[in-house]
Amino acid sequence: MLHSAVTIRLNKMTQTAFLSPLLKFFVDGLASILGTDESNIFVINIEDDTDVSAQILNVSVSVRKGIDTAQGQTVDVFHTPEYIREVIYLHRSLLANLSTSQVLPFDDNLCLVEPCTNFEICRSLVNSGEARQFISSRTVLFRPVHPTQIFSCVCPSGFAGMNQTKMCDTEIDLCYSLPCQHNGVCLRHENGYTCQCKTGFTGANCEYNMTSIYDSLTCPSDQCKGTSHCVPLSSGGFTCADCPQDGYHDMQCQLRTKSFKKGSYLTFASLKSRNRFTIQMR
Repeated sequence: MLHSAVTIRLNKMTQTAFLSPLLKFFVDGLASILGTDESNIFVINIEDDTDVSAQILNVSVSVRKGIDTAQGQTVDVFHTPEYIREVIYLHRSLLANLSTSQVLPFDDNLCLVEPCTNFEICRSLVNSGEARQFISSRTVLFRPVHPTQIFSCVCPSGFAGMNQTKMCDTEIDLCYSLPCQHNGVCLRHENGYTCQCKTGFTGANCEYNMTSIYDSLTCPSDQCKGTSHCVPLSSGGFTCADCPQDGYHDMQCQLRTKSFKKGSYLTFASLKSRNRFTIQMR
């Protein structure tokens, strides 16, 4: 839970004022922008920021994504810190209004100086800490766990060390192993590859032959996106049933075209590729 936590900075806020009555507003607002139930929001720490002269309160939270089963036991799965930061970045004004607090931009000084070498990616982490004295207001008794902020250097997928494993100084050509089947063309990109399939084949690696006979068990359901489902065809191949017939979706029911009114805009997740990416416009 701690390793999945992020620290949110609130301006002109004290511990007592936050605990009552703003704690519930803050949890409800965070749950609203993340599209989850408030029971999935875990407030781990409430601590004054002692590194600045202003009255800033650091609130560390983790957000549960769901429940998984591992070795016969149920375990909580949490959203990554990167995902939580991106959502808050896009909806910071809304969170401020819902929580009746002034939410400041994230302060990521650890990775700002780029301490990692070569192709490594710097990630800010919340490390385990120790429980401190109780904090109380008129209605809430809270015992914080004061975590420590650390950074970790991670070698991303698609990179490795040439002479030493931990060096992360070499980009791997993931097309070298010829992953695209049935004469598909492999297009290399950072952290992976994309297969351009020949006519009559589909799939991430062009592994599905659209002339083969499938049944209800072998029909590749993972190829049908959205609310559609895989239906085998008697003549061979399959189709994705219950897909909107609007001309904007392809055979796998992936949205390929969209129109917008004047003044509209799109938002995307932050660009992850730092060394190799391709932009095509038409």
